[in-house]
Amino acid sequence: MPRLQVDFGKPMSDNLMYVYGSPEYEDEVSYVLMLRKERNVTAPDLLGKAIHDRYLLSLVNLFIGESSACYRMIGEARLDVYRNGDLAEAHDSDKAIWELMYFVDPIGAK
Repeated sequence: MPRLQVDFGKPMSDNLMYVYGSPEYEDEVSYVLMLRKERNVTAPDLLGKAIHDRYLLSLVNLFIGESSACYRMIGEARLDVYRNGDLAEAHDSDKAIWELMYFVDPIGAK
């Protein structure tokens, strides 16, 4: 279950998986990227940094809500490449960095 992050209160899991194609249905080539977060590196307020005028920032927040957030994480990554349903390549790294950005509230969040 994702935990709410302290900085912006957004749900974020320590383990993420992105799938392109479908290894189960034997697409010609498919990819599975797995990320395991060790810790957050930074969580800057990008909207606040981009808009320096407090009045304009308040106006923008009125229309989009105060729901933007950006997280930069470090951890481990694994990329599996499947060809015709069979694992063809696997690449591991214990030095991965990635970002997760929210521009609105996630689906299902209140």
